[in-house]
Amino acid sequence: MDPYAPLAAAYDTLTAEHDYDRWLHVIEREARDAGLAGARLLDVACGSGSSFLPLVGRYDITGCDLSAAMLDQARRRVNGRRVRLLQHDMRTLPALGEFDLVLCLDDALNHLLDPADVRDALAGIAANLARNGVAVFDLNTLATLRVDYSTAGATEDARHLVLWRGESDADLRPRGRATARVDVLSKTHDFYVRQTTRIDERHHPVEDVMATLDGVGLRLVRCLGQQTGVRMSPHVDELTHTKALFVVRRAA
Repeated sequence: MDPYAPLAAAYDTLTAEHDYDRWLHVIEREARDAGLAGARLLDVACGSGSSFLPLVGRYDITGCDLSAAMLDQARRRVNGRRVRLLQHDMRTLPALGEFDLVLCLDDALNHLLDPADVRDALAGIAANLARNGVAVFDLNTLATLRVDYSTAGATEDARHLVLWRGESDADLRPRGRATARVDVLSKTHDFYVRQTTRIDERHHPVEDVMATLDGVGLRLVRCLGQQTGVRMSPHVDELTHTKALFVVRRAA
């Protein structure tokens, strides 16, 4: 079963407050500072397309995701523009080309509950990088997982009401697993259709991921701490920042 299928149509509702234009501007700037020169882009775990849409028209884009429902939403949003969308599991990512920029955003790696799966996903990213390519990926910090997965909230627009209820402890331990129940109510005529799913994430400490890079053929350029409003810091504090943003290149 695809746990993201009930959420796919309402994913843009859930993430409506995310400023993807600003975030991708910062990510692209960091990638160019790290040596990005070309325009071949692979977006791994692209979901509904929010993480590549700000770059459409300036890059030759390939997006992949495990969820067929999420890919359907991405195709709808692309609306005929030139983007290649493929269904692949990032844990067994095949060689899709030699890309100048590889993205894996929106805490996609946190959805992998086994550190071995994170290693495999990073190895797949490395295998798809051009010789001088740059990859950027992010992780939710311990602070974010503790807050988001222990609290409840609601987001709505004209078509959907999304109810989020964290089911984990506010003192989630490092490397712990967090779970949330998500109820999606989609408006159909004068009533709502309700679907329910559960989302699981695991805390992967920054130092664990850094230690994995060499073994998969990647080297760290920089790791930034991110706060709300796409405010970036040169170092990551797991108890203060919302995300850790990694900028990496292929190892020599």
